Amino acid sequence: MRTLNRISVLEIVGNADGGGTKCVSRIVRNLDPARFELSVISPDSPWLARVCAERDAHYQPLPIFSSRINQKTYRDLAGILQEMRPDIISAHGTRAAWYTLRALRQSLYRPPVLYSEHLFSFDARAGAARLPWLVIERYICRHVDALATGCDANARFAESHGWIAPDRVVMRHYGVELEDFVAQAQQRIPRAELGIPPQAPVIGTVGRLIPQKGIRYLLDAMVMVCAAHPDALLLIVGDGESRADLETYSQTCGLADRVRFLGASAQPWTALANCDVIAFSSLFEGMQQTCLEALAIGAPTVVTTMKGPIEYVRSGESGILVPPRDAQSLADGILRLLNDPALRQRLALAGPEAVREYRTDWMIERYRLAYERLYRERATAGADARQAAGALTRQAR
Repeated sequence: MRTLNRISVLEIVGNADGGGTKCVSRIVRNLDPARFELSVISPDSPWLARVCAERDAHYQPLPIFSSRINQKTYRDLAGILQEMRPDIISAHGTRAAWYTLRALRQSLYRPPVLYSEHLFSFDARAGAARLPWLVIERYICRHVDALATGCDANARFAESHGWIAPDRVVMRHYGVELEDFVAQAQQRIPRAELGIPPQAPVIGTVGRLIPQKGIRYLLDAMVMVCAAHPDALLLIVGDGESRADLETYSQTCGLADRVRFLGASAQPWTALANCDVIAFSSLFEGMQQTCLEALAIGAPTVVTTMKGPIEYVRSGESGILVPPRDAQSLADGILRLLNDPALRQRLALAGPEAVREYRTDWMIERYRLAYERLYRERATAGADARQAAGALTRQAR
């Protein structure tokens, strides 16, 4: 039931996993319930449903992720919006924003919409395949009331192309629970319990095992690393559709005893805090949360030159940047750190400072300000419309 004096916000996310879903969970956990009444729509996600239940937020599953042209989903979402009538809609990700705008075209109800992009969809494509996604992102940005971006580069892109006015960009990067990851690292599992020899060089990575993460390039790089350090180990924390293929590929590369697939973990840094180097081989990313986590715990990090990381990693100062899809450069970066303990120490000290502004409390404050601004604007527009209607009525008399 709606409560007076609270702003009702409907958070819509198009994926059951990933950056958008994690962002929504942070909003639900941290936004002041005395001021905001939250509801969440996403593809079926038991863990997100539990988060909502813990914070007394309404949760409703909807298979948004299945297709962008599902007419039934348009109609279902339009019906939900008409019934719920939230003060604000906060759409996370391209798919959620696209469905939201299309559903609103079928509804008489039109609240303000905030679009939080967690990766512009055209960044995942190359050549002519980018064009349709550029059109979609342009359409979304031009039809929403405010935009939050995962990195400043995306905000500047949207502004420079006339997709949105600069004063409608309410956030230029997100935040994560940096202190939680530091606490994980402080509870590290001893190497002996993980079966890691005391002096073995250890490289680690964490993320969903999907093609986007470029793990094959990391495995190719590991072949070169092991040529110089035969006792080196690679720890991979995560799971996903590519796991079986990657396990087979690691054996094909002769790395069967050099790579350990540890599976998904809610506390990856308890194991990865043992690593001498953390490496990320993604082909494309937005903010790249896992890189933030690594820097926050002071892990010497090698990361590919994605939009997000190049804004908080200074190569040679707080981390090492290497080109994507380049196993040789990735191996060179890892070896540079393994062979230079003094450099590893400098990076370990610089990493936490480089990401100190990427905190959850910082992000929640930006969302609060954005929601309150959109609510005020909507109320003002409603009052102006009523005043204009009254004037027309008086003139008619």
